[in-house]
Amino acid sequence: MDAYLDWRREQEGELSPDSPLFVSCSNRSQGKRLTYWGIRHVMDNLAEKTGIDLHLHRGRHTFATNLIVKYELDPSLAMELTRYRDVRSFRRYTNRKNKIAAKLAFLKAVEKLD
Repeated sequence: MDAYLDWRREQEGELSPDSPLFVSCSNRSQGKRLTYWGIRHVMDNLAEKTGIDLHLHRGRHTFATNLIVKYELDPSLAMELTRYRDVRSFRRYTNRKNKIAAKLAFLKAVEKLD
C-alpha cells in the first residue's frame, strides 16, 4: 500500500484527505475514482494471478461485521459507512451481534450456576 501511495504521489503530487484511495488508469477515466466495475476488475485479476478466492462483497461483509460486532458501532452509522440502503439486508449483522451477546450471556449465567 505504501508503494502504491508513493507511486500516486509521484504521478499526482501530494494527495489530499479527500483524494480517492484507488484511481483508474484507463484512458477513458484516468485519475478518477474507481467505480464498482473497476474495483471488480482489479479483484478478478488479483484472484486469477494469485489463485486466492477473492470476492468483492466479502470485504464489505467483513467490514460491516467488524463495525457491528468487534467495534460495537451504532448500526445506523455502520449501515451508512458500508453504504447499505436496505435495513433488511443489513439486519444480518445486527442479528449476528445479538447471537454473540446471547451466547456470552448464557456462558456467564452457566458460570454463576456452577
